[in-house]
Amino acid sequence: MNIVTPWALKPTTPHQYSNFPIHGFVEKYHNGLHHAAYLLAGSEGAHLVEMISDALSEEMVLSRRTFGLLSALGDILFLKHVDDPGKAQSGYFVAIDPADPVIEELCLLADGFAEALRICSEASPQGSCATNVNGVHGCQYHAGAQKMGELQ
Repeated sequence: MNIVTPWALKPTTPHQYSNFPIHGFVEKYHNGLHHAAYLLAGSEGAHLVEMISDALSEEMVLSRRTFGLLSALGDILFLKHVDDPGKAQSGYFVAIDPADPVIEELCLLADGFAEALRICSEASPQGSCATNVNGVHGCQYHAGAQKMGELQ
C-alpha cells in the first residue's frame, strides 16, 4: 500500500468491524429479504431492500440514511404497521395464509435481521462508532440499533 491507494482499499480500523454482521446478513439473505419485503409490503418493500443493499455495498459504516432504511425494513419484518389501516402493509399481511410455511421463514429471517443489528450495536465498545476520513470519532445510531435488535 502506498500514498495513492484509494481510501476504500485501505485496511479498516477495529471500530468498523461492528457493522459487518448487517452487511453480511443483507448480502447472504438478499433474496429472502427481497421476497419477505415484497410479501409484507409489496413493491415498495422490495425496493427498500434494493436501496439497503446498494447503500451497504458503498458504506463501511452505516450512514444516517442507511440506518433509516434498515429501521423501515425492521418495521416491515416485525409487522409494526400491520394494524394501521392507513398503511398498505396491513393489506399484504392479511393476504398471507397463517398455515403457509412461509410464515416460519419470515419469522426466522426477522430474528436473524434483529440479531445482526444487535451484534452491530454491541461489537464496538462505543456502540457502532464511525471514524471519518479526518479521524474524528462519533457514536452513531447505537440506541436505535439496540432497540431494533431487541424487537425479537
